[in-house]
Amino acid sequence: MMKNQKYLLVELSEPPRFWLADEIPDSRFLLGGIEYKDSGSGDFIGFYDYLRNSADEILGVRFFPFEDENFAEQEINLFASKDRAIDENKSDDQQFGDNKLYKSRNDSLLLTFLAPPEKFAPSCRIFQADFAEMLLKVA
Repeated sequence: MMKNQKYLLVELSEPPRFWLADEIPDSRFLLGGIEYKDSGSGDFIGFYDYLRNSADEILGVRFFPFEDENFAEQEINLFASKDRAIDENKSDDQQFGDNKLYKSRNDSLLLTFLAPPEKFAPSCRIFQADFAEMLLKVA
């Protein structure tokens, strides 16, 4: 983990919910009142681009999951803003790593990404992650 590195957590809901965090939780945690567990897929489950506008502000993330992750789509665009005016020439990162999949009991999905160094557009709705680690009881 890089010093001062932030992480972006995105719940795959409609609309998606975005959080910034100082770390990625290990295996089981509560976020936004939902309990998530690591899917066990590892921390490299696809490639991703940050969707930028012409002012180099981040509007969201585009995720290209690997086939074996069984996503219905080969490309998933997740916007943190109602603004969808992306500049394709500025939105081609092909980032990878620290990209994990978490699942909840009610089938909610949450993805993690390295947070971009650029600022998010003012129109973006992003929360500060306030999660609590859940300790599994040893039987």
